[in-house]
Amino acid sequence: MLMLSVGVSTAAGTYVQYYWVGYWATDEFAKGSERPGYWFYVTVFAALIVGDLVFLALRSVFNAHTSRAASHSLHKDLLHCVFRGASEFYDRTPVGWAGS
Repeated sequence: MLMLSVGVSTAAGTYVQYYWVGYWATDEFAKGSERPGYWFYVTVFAALIVGDLVFLALRSVFNAHTSRAASHSLHKDLLHCVFRGASEFYDRTPVGWAGS
């Protein structure tokens, strides 16, 4: 569930950046009495980028952690089944003959 929320936050952050650039291009704040400076838009855009990078890094860490945990579980189960398997299988196959 945490992985899903971080992924959604990353996608939402990207769309908010696109929205902000569009808002900046139409200069919506200029319709008021005071017109904000260039640095206002740049500061907000930079904050959005930094926030998106944080969520992107979190998503990468969670993805690596869950992939490692799934791989560990699958390989542990596989080795358990192979070691607990009947040895007659290895005696009847040519690979078993070559190995012994």
